[in-house]
Amino acid sequence: MNDQTLFKRMAAIAAIIAAVLNLAAWVPGSLAVDFNFEFLDNPGNLLTAGLEPDAIRLFRWGEILGVFGFCLLLLPPMLYLWYWLRPRSPRLVTLYTVFGLISIVLCVIESSIRISIWPPMMAAYPQAAEAQREVLQVVFVALTDFAFESMYALNSILFGLWWLGIGLVLRPERRVLGIATAIMGVAILGAGVGWILQVDPLARLELFYLFEIAWLIWLGVVIWRRAEKSEPVMEPAMAD
Repeated sequence: MNDQTLFKRMAAIAAIIAAVLNLAAWVPGSLAVDFNFEFLDNPGNLLTAGLEPDAIRLFRWGEILGVFGFCLLLLPPMLYLWYWLRPRSPRLVTLYTVFGLISIVLCVIESSIRISIWPPMMAAYPQAAEAQREVLQVVFVALTDFAFESMYALNSILFGLWWLGIGLVLRPERRVLGIATAIMGVAILGAGVGWILQVDPLARLELFYLFEIAWLIWLGVVIWRRAEKSEPVMEPAMAD
């Protein structure tokens, strides 16, 4: 198996595994709050509700699955799309890919806050004195605002730009997938703008993230089945 084929297969498999982990990440978090999704509309509830240790562990595992499904495993298919589409529009595809890579970095930072900082604070809150609880609330709200209103919003804007740009470049080669990718980009870009401007109808476009699971599987299958031209082999010049 040559380097070209191995890269293609790794990207396809990573996309499909990301979809599976993306879906699996919803399960522990949902169990932690007894499927009360309105509870999560205000993340501060996670601190003040006094969740049991088992629920906190479930929440943490959901975030760990999410950091792979939403962030890290997107790297191989993202780089493959750059490799695939670069000949068609080298400068724009490279720019869109930079947006996508920055969004993954922000996603990892945001998830790291929820994985490493939130659970200890959630566990400490029920045993804390009243004064300590006030401090914990202030810090928790500040971290939440930083993670959601700043990191999450910027991440969504950059991710949306990547989806939109790559979808438009992809459309001539895979018309339906390209259009669907561009639509996802517009929706997620709008959600990021909505979070920054505090415009609730726009922010609700983040529900389009749910379609990412199907999109990743679709992309993985397309990458796996894509026929590639063999790359030319560079031979050393022979001296006369």
